[in-house]
Amino acid sequence: MRCRETAIFAYGWFISVIAAHAIAAEDIVIGDFETEANVQAWMAHGSEENISAYELTTAHAVSGKTLKATFQPAKFPGIAIDEQGLQKRNATNWSDCHTLKFSVHADSAVDLNIRIDDTKSTGYNTRYNNKIPLKQGANYIQISIRSIAQAVDVSAIKFLLLYLSSTKREHTLTFDSIAIGASEPLREKNAAFASLEAMPVPYR
Repeated sequence: MRCRETAIFAYGWFISVIAAHAIAAEDIVIGDFETEANVQAWMAHGSEENISAYELTTAHAVSGKTLKATFQPAKFPGIAIDEQGLQKRNATNWSDCHTLKFSVHADSAVDLNIRIDDTKSTGYNTRYNNKIPLKQGANYIQISIRSIAQAVDVSAIKFLLLYLSSTKREHTLTFDSIAIGASEPLREKNAAFASLEAMPVPYR
C-alpha cells in the first residue's frame, strides 16, 4: 500500500490537463495495459458477443499502450477486474488513497457506468453505482474515494466494473491509466474532466 505515504496536493487551477493524466509513483495501478498479462486481468463483462474487439493499442495513450474495447449493441457490455486481479496489484484496500482515476477516449458521446463491490456486497443496494457522461474524444475521470466510501467498505474492494447500459449502436472506448491516486481530485476548468464527489447517482 503506497498512497498514505504521499502528501495531499493542494487544489489549483494551474495544473495542466496532460500532467493530471500521469500516474504518480505513489499511486496503485489497476490498469496501465502495458502487457498482455495486465489486459488479461480485465475481463469482458456480459456475454462474449458484447465485445467484438478487445486489444492492446497505442491509440489515445496517456503513456505507452491502451486497452481498446469495441462494444456491440447489447445489455450492459463492459470490462471488469475481480478480487483476484485486484489482489495481484495490491489494490483491494483503497482506504489510504483519495481518488479513483482513469482516462477514456470515446468515439462518440455515451454514458459510462461504474460499479464497485466490496466483500460484503450482495446486490445493487450494497455496492457503489454511478454514471458518467462521456464526451466524444478524450475524457479524464476522477472519483473521490470519500464518495465511494459512502456506499462500500473501501478497505475491502473485490470488484470494479466499467460498462455501458443497453446500447443500440456500436461504441469504442479506449482506456488508459486506471489507478487509485494518492492525491485529492484535481480541479480543472476543462470539459474533458469529470470529478465526482457527491453521493452515487442512481441510474436504473
